[in-house]
Amino acid sequence: MKTRVLTFALLLTGFSLNAQKVEWITFNTANSQLPGNSITSVVIDLKSDPWVGTTNGLAHFDGVKWNSYNTSNSSLTDNHIKDVIVDNSGTVWATTNTGGLFSLNKGEPTDKGSHVYTTSNSGLPINSLNCVNVDHLNNIWIGTWGGGLTKYDGINWTTYNTSNSGLPQNGITDIAIDANNRLWLGTFSNGLVLFNGTSWQVFNTSNSGIASNNVESVTIDNNGVKWIGTDVGMVKFDGYNWSLFNMANTGFNFSLVHDIHVDCKQRKWLATTIGLGMNRDSTWLFKKPSNSGLPNIYVSSVNCDSDGNLWIGTNGGLAVYNEKGLTINTGFKQLNHKPKPRGLSAYPNPVSESVTVSFKISKDSNIKLNLYDIKGQLVNTILEKNCNAGEQNLKLNASDLAKGVYHLELMVDNEREVIKILKQ
Repeated sequence: MKTRVLTFALLLTGFSLNAQKVEWITFNTANSQLPGNSITSVVIDLKSDPWVGTTNGLAHFDGVKWNSYNTSNSSLTDNHIKDVIVDNSGTVWATTNTGGLFSLNKGEPTDKGSHVYTTSNSGLPINSLNCVNVDHLNNIWIGTWGGGLTKYDGINWTTYNTSNSGLPQNGITDIAIDANNRLWLGTFSNGLVLFNGTSWQVFNTSNSGIASNNVESVTIDNNGVKWIGTDVGMVKFDGYNWSLFNMANTGFNFSLVHDIHVDCKQRKWLATTIGLGMNRDSTWLFKKPSNSGLPNIYVSSVNCDSDGNLWIGTNGGLAVYNEKGLTINTGFKQLNHKPKPRGLSAYPNPVSESVTVSFKISKDSNIKLNLYDIKGQLVNTILEKNCNAGEQNLKLNASDLAKGVYHLELMVDNEREVIKILKQ
């Protein structure tokens, strides 16, 4: 990307912010530091930041920068991430295809605080893992490809399989935790399993109304209703009745449902092989590359942050969607930094030839103004000096800046505020 140094001059007047809104943004290996374009899992942490599992490593996005974790810079022994969860303390847990269970304590950078659990140093039955979840007591539950279900309480490991429990199959596809701390398990070919800590109950096509024994995903909404992704569509189970949603009653030709997310409006978002589906009551919609900003028709995972942004994993990168618009200047919530009342703004935004950056400081402070590109790489340090208290207005020449999305970072005595700007 061609970048040039921005010049600046002090002005006497301030300007209000003019924000541009877009509905879709896509991150991939070409325009960001995302480690891979095949997304396997997306989870939102306690700060509303996304953690993204790919077939080429684990990534975290703080709203400005990407941090990636792989076999080169962490204790990971396999870059193929299968599932990701963040526990109640902020520790990140990721299952891998053949390398066991990876943990990262409170999202600390690179190798600091990371650890890998395998059959050689833990109670895991096998190293080929599929899914992971955390219950209300902060126990970690791991579903394996063929070794059963394993619980880790921080000290002890317990494995349940077909030989020592009522588990009908050793291949676990998904784990959901209900309000009573009971586990609802998806299996490869033996239906849905309920485990309450002592007893097991199996729901399959022979003894229940579930439409298929191949369960891909399980999600529980705020009313306790189970939404089950299968290879023949989405199944609803309210504790008494079973309902199937597929081509016959939705008008959309979908079958395999990889993931389901229920948002705050009780809408169901479906990750399918024909795009992103949305269901609310009797309304059905499908987003595809042909009618939306989806980069690929194969959707593997979907999750929603506290701002209502949908993070969508596909085989062509990570898409972000908000029907109300993604505000370019505000971006997403920043890691460890709440918005500061300095009113950092840029006008006009989008930027053409020049832009005025305005902010206010309450006392004499050391100021640093940095510009980053969409990959989180520093383009230029625009300003670094001690400024007097009061309103600051900087006019920047952006005529030689390459087109694209940038992050403008204001550092005031080591505290940060960030906005996004778009160069047209």
